[in-house]
Amino acid sequence: MEPTEGHWARDIPGEGDIELIGGGMGLRGRLLAFGYPALELLTAWGLASVIGWGWTLVVLLAGCPVGVAVLRTASRGAVGELRTAAQQGIAPSGASRYASRFAAGVLLLIPGLWSDLAAVLVLVPGTRRWMLSRLPTSGVVSARTWSTQWGSGDVVPGHVVVRPAGSPGEGEPAGGSRELPR
Repeated sequence: MEPTEGHWARDIPGEGDIELIGGGMGLRGRLLAFGYPALELLTAWGLASVIGWGWTLVVLLAGCPVGVAVLRTASRGAVGELRTAAQQGIAPSGASRYASRFAAGVLLLIPGLWSDLAAVLVLVPGTRRWMLSRLPTSGVVSARTWSTQWGSGDVVPGHVVVRPAGSPGEGEPAGGSRELPR
């Protein structure tokens, strides 16, 4: 196996083979890792030249408490909706609404003008719908939600038995069993 660009190779002792280690960062990764902070710094510098460094710091840090408030309301809303759905025995809905609010809260916590602008765009319903429609659907893991009824029911005490398939002593409790807490 020959190393490709961005990878390093090392010999595996005694096997006469090489192992690829590392994994070069692609162009998108480099732009995100180096370009975004540079863009934020240049924007902050430009704003500071207009309004001064003191007010620029106030503007940059003002998003943090707003982000905490957005995170708090998004989590309370999501928990409330989950609780209501569990009590009614239905599947919860509106996950994208709370997930996008949570993402906006995280973006507001990051000090920067561009991250704050992105958070505001995520919070505005029209642009949020547009941005969600633009996300790629390939490679995104989807999950199914099964509704269960939470409520009073009988709890049956039992034992957890972990046994490898085809082991002797079938039908007898394994040595690692324990009683479940009541």
